[in-house]
Amino acid sequence: MIQLYLIRHAQTQFNKEHIFQGITDNGLNEDGLKQAELIADYFENIQVDEIYSSPLNRVVQTAKPLANRKKKEIKILEDFYEVDCGKWEGENWYNLVENQKEALRKWLLEADFKAPEGESLLDVYNRIEKSLYSILKNPENDRNIVLFGHGGVNRAVICHLLGIPINRAFRFEQSNGCINLFEISENFPPRLIMLNFTAHLGREND
Repeated sequence: MIQLYLIRHAQTQFNKEHIFQGITDNGLNEDGLKQAELIADYFENIQVDEIYSSPLNRVVQTAKPLANRKKKEIKILEDFYEVDCGKWEGENWYNLVENQKEALRKWLLEADFKAPEGESLLDVYNRIEKSLYSILKNPENDRNIVLFGHGGVNRAVICHLLGIPINRAFRFEQSNGCINLFEISENFPPRLIMLNFTAHLGREND
């Protein structure tokens, strides 16, 4: 059986200020660096066999403390970068709610609606599919996999594994530094064991 730990990257300054980040390649802020260490603490007594990450800096930075402690290579999944938010990148969420409410609502609810000059959630869902299932092959071989990703990408992974349409992706919260856990076996559909767990960061689930 595969145990898949799906983790959203820790906090950046854009996250803290509610700014659309997308493919903008920011690093972690001071709180985010602390969160990355706390994520590594969570795995102190958990075997880690493989570590995968988005290519974007904020995700690699989140993965590094765990990789260093477990002495594991971070394997980069080049197509696991965050949804391209196009012209919305660098814009404050609340400003968009006020000024582009209808377009933003469509983007959140309609799978194939693209951000201006950017991507839709369906684009992300299709983009990650091949890589996702390539790392989850041979579930009869017991192993623990840790996959570090983004809010949008993680939601797409969750929808893939639960067989849920991608237009429902934003019904799942994915807080900075959260841990999700799936059990994937040869004879049964994937089971979601833990969703948006954040207690390791010193707070209750968001």
